Amino acid sequence: MVFDAALLTGMRVVELRLFLKNPAWFDGTFIHLPRVAIKKRKATINQRWVHLSARGRALIENIHQILGTWELPSESALRRYLIRCARRAGVDPRGLNMKMFRKTWESWLIASYPDRKEEVFLSQGHTSLTALQHYVNLPFTDEDRMKMKEWVEGWR
Repeated sequence: MVFDAALLTGMRVVELRLFLKNPAWFDGTFIHLPRVAIKKRKATINQRWVHLSARGRALIENIHQILGTWELPSESALRRYLIRCARRAGVDPRGLNMKMFRKTWESWLIASYPDRKEEVFLSQGHTSLTALQHYVNLPFTDEDRMKMKEWVEGWR
């Protein structure tokens, strides 16, 4: 569930941790991250509205009820868990980290909603330049886009 939340929100681990402690930040459609939640030193924005897909909204609507007061593990603990899972599945764990969820999500959104690039960038807390340099240079096939559809559908 935590990895789904990381993917479907595109939030950084520290932002996700703070959101889990502040359920009122979700208004039923968007997650509002006030300045206090944006811990990145170089951040140029004061607040952010995280847009969600239909699947993301369904998850976020229930996450606090399911997790209760459970504390999100540290980023390094989550990474170690990812690596263990990859090894059990016979997948090379090189490059696995919590940032991959955020990068994957932004790339999928850009591939799925190319006419809404600026909206995607703002939802992720990126400038156009940052996004173009790091997230939107991935080639996807039509088959890839079809597989993404169930995850990104209803993003608003």
